[in-house]
Amino acid sequence: MALRCAAGDETGKIFDGVLAMDPNLDKSTCVLTTMLSNTDPRSPKDIVPLLQHIAGDCETIDDWVQVHGHMINCVSKLNSDLSTLVRQCQDIAGPFLSVQPDDITPFIQWFRLASERTSKVHCKFVDDSQKRAIIADARMQHLENKCLGDRFTDDAFAFIPESSHLDLMRPEVFMRHMGDLLASISN
Repeated sequence: MALRCAAGDETGKIFDGVLAMDPNLDKSTCVLTTMLSNTDPRSPKDIVPLLQHIAGDCETIDDWVQVHGHMINCVSKLNSDLSTLVRQCQDIAGPFLSVQPDDITPFIQWFRLASERTSKVHCKFVDDSQKRAIIADARMQHLENKCLGDRFTDDAFAFIPESSHLDLMRPEVFMRHMGDLLASISN
Protein backbone atom coordinates (compact mmCIF):
# COMPACT_ATOMS: atom_id res chain seq x y z
CA MET A 1 0.00 0.00 0.00
CA ALA A 2 2.90 2.37 0.71
CA LEU A 3 4.10 2.23 -2.90
CA ARG A 4 0.60 2.63 -4.23
CA CYS A 5 -0.07 5.67 -2.04
CA ALA A 6 3.21 7.36 -2.98
CA ALA A 7 2.66 6.54 -6.65
CA GLY A 8 -0.68 8.33 -6.47
CA ASP A 9 0.83 11.51 -5.02
CA GLU A 10 0.98 13.50 -8.25
CA THR A 11 2.20 16.61 -6.42
CA GLY A 12 5.23 14.84 -4.97
CA LYS A 13 4.70 16.79 -1.75
CA ILE A 14 3.11 14.26 0.58
CA PHE A 15 5.87 11.65 0.89
CA ASP A 16 9.57 12.24 1.52
CA GLY A 17 10.30 8.56 1.07
CA VAL A 18 8.68 5.14 1.02
CA LEU A 19 9.39 2.02 3.01
CA ALA A 20 7.49 -0.95 1.59
CA MET A 21 7.71 -4.01 3.81
CA ASP A 22 7.26 -7.19 1.77
CA PRO A 23 4.97 -5.63 -0.84
CA ASN A 24 3.04 -7.81 -3.25
CA LEU A 25 4.96 -8.32 -6.47
CA ASP A 26 2.45 -10.13 -8.65
CA LYS A 27 -0.66 -12.27 -8.25
CA SER A 28 1.37 -15.21 -6.96
CA THR A 29 2.32 -13.17 -3.87
CA CYS A 30 -1.23 -12.24 -2.89
CA VAL A 31 -2.79 -15.68 -2.52
CA LEU A 32 -4.37 -15.14 0.91
CA THR A 33 -5.55 -11.67 -0.09
CA THR A 34 -7.14 -13.11 -3.23
CA MET A 35 -8.85 -15.88 -1.29
CA LEU A 36 -10.26 -13.38 1.22
CA SER A 37 -11.34 -11.00 -1.56
CA ASN A 38 -13.50 -13.76 -3.06
CA THR A 39 -15.46 -14.53 0.10
CA ASP A 40 -18.85 -13.32 1.23
CA PRO A 41 -18.11 -11.45 4.49
CA ARG A 42 -21.63 -12.11 5.77
CA SER A 43 -21.32 -15.86 5.37
CA PRO A 44 -19.53 -17.88 8.05
CA LYS A 45 -19.95 -20.81 5.63
CA ASP A 46 -17.36 -19.06 3.41
CA ILE A 47 -15.06 -17.58 6.06
CA VAL A 48 -14.59 -20.54 8.41
CA PRO A 49 -13.47 -23.00 5.69
CA LEU A 50 -11.08 -20.34 4.40
CA LEU A 51 -9.54 -19.95 7.85
CA GLN A 52 -9.27 -23.73 8.10
CA HIS A 53 -7.58 -23.84 4.70
CA ILE A 54 -5.10 -21.17 5.76
CA ALA A 55 -4.28 -23.16 8.91
CA GLY A 56 -3.78 -26.28 6.81
CA ASP A 57 -1.09 -24.56 4.75
CA CYS A 58 1.14 -23.90 7.77
CA GLU A 59 4.27 -26.02 7.72
CA THR A 60 5.73 -25.16 11.13
CA ILE A 61 4.38 -24.37 14.56
CA ASP A 62 5.81 -20.85 14.25
CA ASP A 63 3.91 -20.36 10.98
CA TRP A 64 0.72 -21.66 12.59
CA VAL A 65 1.09 -19.33 15.61
CA GLN A 66 1.86 -16.30 13.41
CA VAL A 67 -0.96 -16.90 10.95
CA HIS A 68 -3.50 -17.59 13.67
CA GLY A 69 -2.36 -14.62 15.73
CA HIS A 70 -2.68 -12.37 12.69
CA MET A 71 -6.12 -13.70 11.75
CA ILE A 72 -7.37 -13.50 15.36
CA ASN A 73 -6.13 -9.93 15.54
CA CYS A 74 -7.93 -9.00 12.30
CA VAL A 75 -11.18 -10.74 13.13
CA SER A 76 -11.35 -9.50 16.73
CA LYS A 77 -10.73 -5.89 15.68
CA LEU A 78 -13.52 -6.08 13.13
CA ASN A 79 -16.03 -7.62 15.57
CA SER A 80 -17.00 -10.37 13.15
CA ASP A 81 -17.94 -7.84 10.42
CA LEU A 82 -15.37 -8.86 7.87
CA SER A 83 -16.74 -6.67 5.06
CA THR A 84 -13.97 -4.11 5.64
CA LEU A 85 -11.29 -6.81 5.47
CA VAL A 86 -12.80 -8.34 2.33
CA ARG A 87 -13.01 -4.90 0.68
CA GLN A 88 -9.38 -4.14 1.55
CA CYS A 89 -8.32 -7.51 0.13
CA GLN A 90 -10.25 -6.73 -3.07
CA ASP A 91 -8.46 -3.38 -3.31
CA ILE A 92 -5.06 -5.01 -2.80
CA ALA A 93 -5.48 -8.07 -5.01
CA GLY A 94 -7.58 -6.49 -7.78
CA PRO A 95 -4.79 -4.69 -9.66
CA PHE A 96 -2.64 -7.84 -9.66
CA LEU A 97 -5.45 -10.12 -10.82
CA SER A 98 -6.23 -7.95 -13.84
CA VAL A 99 -2.68 -8.11 -15.24
CA GLN A 100 -2.45 -9.67 -18.68
CA PRO A 101 0.55 -11.86 -19.66
CA ASP A 102 2.69 -9.12 -21.25
CA ASP A 103 1.62 -6.28 -18.94
CA ILE A 104 3.96 -4.57 -16.51
CA THR A 105 2.95 -5.52 -12.99
CA PRO A 106 1.39 -2.94 -10.67
CA PHE A 107 4.44 -3.33 -8.39
CA ILE A 108 6.77 -2.10 -11.15
CA GLN A 109 4.43 0.75 -12.08
CA TRP A 110 3.99 1.87 -8.47
CA PHE A 111 7.71 1.57 -7.75
CA ARG A 112 8.61 3.73 -10.76
CA LEU A 113 6.03 6.39 -9.93
CA ALA A 114 6.91 6.42 -6.22
CA SER A 115 10.60 6.78 -7.15
CA GLU A 116 9.82 9.75 -9.36
CA ARG A 117 7.72 11.45 -6.67
CA THR A 118 9.83 10.89 -3.53
CA SER A 119 13.44 11.15 -2.43
CA LYS A 120 13.95 7.46 -1.78
CA VAL A 121 12.12 4.15 -2.06
CA HIS A 122 13.18 1.08 -0.09
CA CYS A 123 11.48 -2.29 -0.50
CA LYS A 124 12.27 -5.03 2.03
CA PHE A 125 11.31 -8.59 1.19
CA VAL A 126 11.09 -11.93 2.93
CA ASP A 127 14.00 -13.93 1.58
CA ASP A 128 12.45 -16.71 -0.45
CA SER A 129 13.21 -18.13 -3.87
CA GLN A 130 9.90 -17.03 -5.41
CA LYS A 131 10.41 -13.37 -4.49
CA ARG A 132 14.08 -13.47 -5.49
CA ALA A 133 13.06 -14.77 -8.92
CA ILE A 134 10.40 -12.08 -9.39
CA ILE A 135 12.81 -9.30 -8.35
CA ALA A 136 15.55 -10.74 -10.59
CA ASP A 137 13.06 -10.65 -13.48
CA ALA A 138 12.12 -7.03 -12.66
CA ARG A 139 15.82 -6.08 -12.62
CA MET A 140 16.32 -7.76 -16.00
CA GLN A 141 13.32 -5.89 -17.42
CA HIS A 142 14.81 -2.70 -16.02
CA LEU A 143 18.09 -3.34 -17.82
CA GLU A 144 16.14 -3.73 -21.06
CA ASN A 145 13.68 -0.84 -20.77
CA LYS A 146 14.25 1.18 -17.55
CA CYS A 147 10.83 0.05 -16.25
CA LEU A 148 11.83 0.81 -12.64
CA GLY A 149 12.62 4.43 -13.52
CA ASP A 150 15.70 6.56 -13.97
CA ARG A 151 16.35 6.80 -10.23
CA PHE A 152 16.41 3.04 -9.55
CA THR A 153 19.45 1.73 -7.70
CA ASP A 154 20.16 -1.79 -6.49
CA ASP A 155 19.93 -0.73 -2.84
CA ALA A 156 16.20 -0.06 -3.31
CA PHE A 157 15.52 -3.80 -2.88
CA ALA A 158 16.75 -5.88 0.05
CA PHE A 159 15.96 -9.38 1.24
CA ILE A 160 15.74 -9.98 4.98
CA PRO A 161 17.12 -13.44 5.82
CA GLU A 162 15.21 -15.83 8.06
CA SER A 163 12.07 -13.76 8.20
CA SER A 164 8.41 -14.16 7.45
CA HIS A 165 5.90 -11.61 6.23
CA LEU A 166 4.61 -11.09 9.76
CA ASP A 167 8.18 -10.76 11.14
CA LEU A 168 8.66 -7.72 8.93
CA MET A 169 5.57 -6.11 10.47
CA ARG A 170 6.92 -6.24 14.02
CA PRO A 171 7.37 -2.68 15.32
CA GLU A 172 11.04 -3.05 16.20
CA VAL A 173 11.88 -4.46 12.75
CA PHE A 174 9.83 -1.80 10.99
CA MET A 175 11.42 1.00 13.04
CA ARG A 176 14.95 -0.25 12.29
CA HIS A 177 14.28 -0.16 8.55
CA MET A 178 12.47 3.16 8.82
CA GLY A 179 15.55 4.57 10.56
CA ASP A 180 17.70 3.36 7.66
CA LEU A 181 15.35 5.01 5.17
CA LEU A 182 15.34 8.30 7.05
CA ALA A 183 19.12 8.26 7.28
CA SER A 184 19.39 7.72 3.51
CA ILE A 185 17.02 10.65 2.87
CA SER A 186 19.04 12.91 5.19
CA ASN A 187 22.32 12.20 3.38
